[in-house]
Amino acid sequence: MTQKPNSNGGYGFGQLAHFTSELDMKYCKQIPSRYQYADYVIEEIKGLTKSAECYIMHESSDLDGKWMNIEEAIKQILGSNLGAFVIVDNGDIIYHESENIKERYIGVRREG
Repeated sequence: MTQKPNSNGGYGFGQLAHFTSELDMKYCKQIPSRYQYADYVIEEIKGLTKSAECYIMHESSDLDGKWMNIEEAIKQILGSNLGAFVIVDNGDIIYHESENIKERYIGVRREG
């Protein structure tokens, strides 16, 4: 489990930004660079869920640990070049952003 080492409650530089190697690629697909914009990611996530809210794990304590509207979260996070997870439906759907523009993923894992 990733611990929060910062006194301000954030995850610290690098931990979430370099988490890509820990993703289970059976469930995650990398978003092609030509589709790495907010409207595309929002549409993809909304096509997978009826939920409007998501939970945020973010390197910045300003966003970390917050519940947000999915659209608002993606618009704030995408392109920030900070490590983040947007978690939907208790983790059945995730969006991961690393610090590298080519390292953005959507993951879907559902039982049954």
